[in-house]
Amino acid sequence: MAGRARDRGNGSVEHGPGWSVDKLRSADAVEASALLSDLIDELYPAEQTRQARERVKENWYPDRLAAWAKQPDRYLYIARADEGRVGFLFTHVSFGVGHVQWLAVSRGYRRHGIGSALVRRCLRDFARAGCYQADVFTVPSRRNETEFFERLGFARRAVLDKTMLGTRSQYMTAKLRDATDEEMTRRIIIVGDAGQGILLLGHVLASVLAHLGKEVSLNITKPSSVRGGTIAAELCFSDVPIRTPFFTDADILVQLSPGAPPHTVRAKHIIIDEALLQTGLSKRVQRRGRRKHGDEEVHEFIRQAREDLGNPVFTNMIVLGTLLGHIGLSIEKLSLPEELPARFLDENIRAIQLGFLEDRPGIY
Repeated sequence: MAGRARDRGNGSVEHGPGWSVDKLRSADAVEASALLSDLIDELYPAEQTRQARERVKENWYPDRLAAWAKQPDRYLYIARADEGRVGFLFTHVSFGVGHVQWLAVSRGYRRHGIGSALVRRCLRDFARAGCYQADVFTVPSRRNETEFFERLGFARRAVLDKTMLGTRSQYMTAKLRDATDEEMTRRIIIVGDAGQGILLLGHVLASVLAHLGKEVSLNITKPSSVRGGTIAAELCFSDVPIRTPFFTDADILVQLSPGAPPHTVRAKHIIIDEALLQTGLSKRVQRRGRRKHGDEEVHEFIRQAREDLGNPVFTNMIVLGTLLGHIGLSIEKLSLPEELPARFLDENIRAIQLGFLEDRPGIY
C-alpha cells in the first residue's frame, strides 16, 4: 500500500496500490451506512447512549445517503479497496463553511493515509466551492483524532461538556482563505405568533452558536397591538465581532404566521409553513436575489408537531432542527439537552431530530 498520492484527473485520488478515494455513489450507500453504524458504536459504546446512537443512525440510512449524495451542497466520499468500501467521509457546505460531519476508516486499513486523503480531497472541494473555512467536531478524549485534524490545519475553538451522545465534543476550524466580515456574518429572522415559542427558539439557537465561540446578537420584538401579536427573533452570528446587530437584509426568513415582520425584510431564502400558503406571505417580505434551487422552502412544521408529536407546541423545536441543518451543525454533537427545558426534554429532542432530517435544497 506504499506509494505517492496522485490525482488521476477525474476527481479520484489514489495513494499507491490497493485503494482509492472518490465521490460516493448510490451503489456505495449500503456499505457506507454500515461503516458509519460501526463507527458510532465504536465511538459511543456506553449502554446509556444506545437510544441516542439509534437516532443518529437514522440520519444516515442508505436511502438518505443516496439522496444526499445527489445534492449540490453535500460532499460525500468513499474509499474503495479490493475487499470493498473501507472508509468514508460525509460533509456539507453552507454559509461559506465546509462542515466535516463523519469520517471513518476500517480497522484493517487505518494508518495508511486513507483518512488524510479523504479530508484533503474534501478541503480541495470546499475551496473550489468558495468556502472560507472548514469545521469539524471531534471527541477530546481521542487524542489521536485531535492530532490528526491539527496536522491538517484545524485548531480548537470550543469544547462542549456533554452532547446528545453523552460525551464531550470539541469544535475545531481550519481557515481556507481570507474572508470579509460580511462573508463571515449571517442573519436569520424568525416570525411567529405569541404562543409559538419564538422566544425560546431564538434563545436556544443563540446559545448553541455562542457555545461554539461565535459572536452572536439576538433581538426579540415582542407582541404589540399594532403588530397583532407577532413576535420576531432577529439573530445575527459571525466569526468576527458584530458591528451592526440590527438588519433588514436576512439570509433566512422563517415565517410561521401570516403576521408581518417588525420592519421590511429582504431575504435571500424564505422558509414558510404550508399552512400559510392559503393566506400568502406579507407584502412587506421581499426576496433578495434568486438562487439556483429556488428561494422559497415550504415545510409542514405545524402538522408534523401535531401529528408526529401530538402537540403543536413542539413546532418551534422542529424549526430549530431545520435551521441547524441549514447552518451545517450536526445536532448529535451539540449540547442541546443543556439548552432545553427539562420538561418534555425527550419530545423536544425528537422534534429537533424531525426538523434536522427534513430535506433541504442546496441554496448557498
